[in-house]
Amino acid sequence: MGLLLVLLLGIEVPAITVRLDNDAGVRRADLEFAKSRAASVFAKIGVQVTWVEAADVIASHIQPPLTLVIANGNVETGAGLFVDALGIAQPGVRRAHVFYDRVLQVQTLRPAPMVLGDVMAHELGHLMLLSHRHSREGIMKAGIERRLLALTTFTKAEAEEITARIRALAD
Repeated sequence: MGLLLVLLLGIEVPAITVRLDNDAGVRRADLEFAKSRAASVFAKIGVQVTWVEAADVIASHIQPPLTLVIANGNVETGAGLFVDALGIAQPGVRRAHVFYDRVLQVQTLRPAPMVLGDVMAHELGHLMLLSHRHSREGIMKAGIERRLLALTTFTKAEAEEITARIRALAD
């Protein structure tokens, strides 16, 4: 579902639908900002992200290819193994967790919803890239940007891999 979006001009735009579970109870306005920011990271490489909440997935009987869970860092999510991580990705099951309590603790000049959106995009990147390594620049670099800068996105090679993988899923 949502793998390719055809615009009025007949141009196919890579698109991906992501199930979003807000288990941490992030405020609606903050979550909307974070979703928009994460989607903007992907939009910069020509990929459209559509978010679907858990209740809508169940009611509509759809199965998005990726799931992002916003939770608090605890042992049940496996976060205890990564005490400093703001999130973890599990590519084998196409699920990522972002730890909202840890995002709130990060000391940065940027507001928490902005950091949350970047971490969401970063963890989705881990699900969509074959290599699970971090890059030297862009949204996939290790660590969080503490300064208030323009929106970063994927490197050219990462962008090509992500769009190719989405197109392959559509076939």
